[in-house]
Amino acid sequence: MEELKKKEEFYKDDEEMTKLIKMALKRPEIYNKRIYKKIPLFTEALMGRKQNYVSIMFPESIMMRTKKGKFDFALNLQQIMLKNKILFGGLLLDKPNDSKVLEEVLLDIKETTEILLELQMKYGLRRNYKEISTLMERTTFILDSGYFSDHNLEITDKYAINALIMPKVIARQRNNKIRSENDLKEKNKNTKNDDKISKKQMERINDVYICPFKQKSRLISCEIIDNERNRRNGIPEHWKDHKYKHEFDCPNDCPFRSICNHQTINDDISPLKYEMTNKFTNQRYMSMYNERFSESESINGYIKNTTGIFKLLTSDKESAQKEIYIINMTYNLIRFNNIKGTAY
Repeated sequence: MEELKKKEEFYKDDEEMTKLIKMALKRPEIYNKRIYKKIPLFTEALMGRKQNYVSIMFPESIMMRTKKGKFDFALNLQQIMLKNKILFGGLLLDKPNDSKVLEEVLLDIKETTEILLELQMKYGLRRNYKEISTLMERTTFILDSGYFSDHNLEITDKYAINALIMPKVIARQRNNKIRSENDLKEKNKNTKNDDKISKKQMERINDVYICPFKQKSRLISCEIIDNERNRRNGIPEHWKDHKYKHEFDCPNDCPFRSICNHQTINDDISPLKYEMTNKFTNQRYMSMYNERFSESESINGYIKNTTGIFKLLTSDKESAQKEIYIINMTYNLIRFNNIKGTAY
């Protein structure tokens, strides 16, 4: 308190600093005790990140974009839902988005599976040990377009899991179609050249682009390109970016000639991304993905409506993770009670 008063006198001509010191003088029990004890946590958080700021109340949280487009301190919640609307796990991560989270999620699922197998051996009535131990190999993981990244696709290949990850371009086209059907304005990522036809707006079928004039492209070449990602040591060839070259035979009477310059289309992407995009031109896979919405989003909606938007009571990551376990366990108990005696 004495040091703060000295600083108040020293900074008397600095309006902002004076205001801050007066605020601290009003709440000495917070600023002098609780915050002081967290200085090692602040230091650790700042040393491990590129940002030069940290949340006072929750040092382990990170700055993230919220659903409303603003930014706030938070943690990234990964919920793993099963087809019967049971929560298999929930994991809090200090990652600002979903583009690099899949490995941590898979390791958590593996650990949960091992615990489940151990519990079944000790207390279970069934002897379905093989069914549990091969769970990851038999499961198809269905994820939205936020997970569509080179990193996550390489992780699916590394762990040899079956995954359906919605490509961003397919998601954008799908969402715009829904907006159009509901008389809503479509979102356009090509705002700098909105008077031109972008390849992102073109319909896709397997290995083919379809232009607005209903002309189909053909894949004429596929070659590995020289870039920084491809120079990583020891990566397999199908992780490397390739140049996929598509060509159109544009007719002279095409009405879109003035706004379209796509005689050829080049996609500089990895075979993993290319094949995943091709998967979503297949109605079977699209149907599987569409089922995911009702199976997972309904759980999120129920939990948020019941417990409120996730504003956890605790202020450190370990305690927050335990809080998520309790929320998920409570939901599962309610769900198990409701499906008892049913086909599930």
